Amino acid sequence: MALPAAGTAAGERIRTVEFTGTSTFDFESVECSFAHQLFDATLTTSRGATLHLEGCADLVSSTVFPFTGTFAIEWGRRSITGTVTGSVGWPTSSTCGGLFPAGLDFELTPTSGTGWPHDPVAPLQLDGVWCSSATPNVPGPISGTLTGALPPGIR
Repeated sequence: MALPAAGTAAGERIRTVEFTGTSTFDFESVECSFAHQLFDATLTTSRGATLHLEGCADLVSSTVFPFTGTFAIEWGRRSITGTVTGSVGWPTSSTCGGLFPAGLDFELTPTSGTGWPHDPVAPLQLDGVWCSSATPNVPGPISGTLTGALPPGIR
């Protein structure tokens, strides 16, 4: 049995689900000092939950790009929304078949939810890989895992 994460109620189990999808970036957003990035994925669940992240990757070094933004997880008429912090960075041990691999390390902090009986409070952890084409507005595949006290509909 998995132990509860910090901020998780004692009865909630920590679970992990996989995801796959795509990510694009551009340099056109006035809201971002470097790159605006979108991530769209489907969680491997019985209800086909979707995950959308949007935010800014900042240029701090040539190997790690801090990322801040928002997220939404939706399944049926239910959803969880909140903020994202973390990093997009190199290197990763994953191979991307000619594309540029980047590790994804994000903490998703739920701030609201609809259609389920709990207020989401415990952060979720997203770990994954983005295979970037290194070309603005050209999608690159993403994959990885989402871990935390997930509601029943997205387990």
